[in-house]
Amino acid sequence: MGMKRGYMYLALLGLETALREMSDESGLVLLSNRKIAVKLQVGQRQLNEMITELVEEGRVYKTRGLVKIHGSVKDPNGSVKDPNGSVTDARHERVRDHENHEKHEDHEKHESLFKEKKHSHGHRTAKINAKITAKIKPNPEDDKGFEAFWADYPKKVGKAAVVAWWARTNPDDELLMLILDGLDKWREVWTTRGTELRWIPHPMTWLNARRWEDEPS
Repeated sequence: MGMKRGYMYLALLGLETALREMSDESGLVLLSNRKIAVKLQVGQRQLNEMITELVEEGRVYKTRGLVKIHGSVKDPNGSVKDPNGSVTDARHERVRDHENHEKHEDHEKHESLFKEKKHSHGHRTAKINAKITAKIKPNPEDDKGFEAFWADYPKKVGKAAVVAWWARTNPDDELLMLILDGLDKWREVWTTRGTELRWIPHPMTWLNARRWEDEPS
């Protein structure tokens, strides 16, 4: 391993450990890439490239545009543990084992669902279709992307309207990251200017106007 590659390996290992520390109990990092870059004091482009490499190597993955760590579990005191309860850093063999186990479980679930659908009739088929529909159209309040947006927006009014907008729009990964990054920019402006809460637009107004596309002056 050359020095340059060795340095990159250590940098990726450090980033993976930092992401694990930022993750919640399920392993999800409820922060946009821009906010992660600010916390780690690195350039956003450099961070994006490193996260892409971690994803390609199978050491982390993306869900709804957010970074998720394999098998991350936290104690109430905030210490990071792996699923068997021992304190962990970035143990790549354990990550791969966990990923393979998840793939095996998913395969068994898909086979079971296929057999049940094939041999079921009437109300059983209707129930299966209802489950599939529920997966396609999840409750926005259970969506981690919505959770990240609502947690970050400083003016928490009109939540029902925002939930309805989220259900209609159902933003994909790319749009979700644009929304979260745009909100980060506006939060920074509001904080720097000391904007009073009453002058901050309602979240529904902000979304309807697609303010994430604006560049705050």
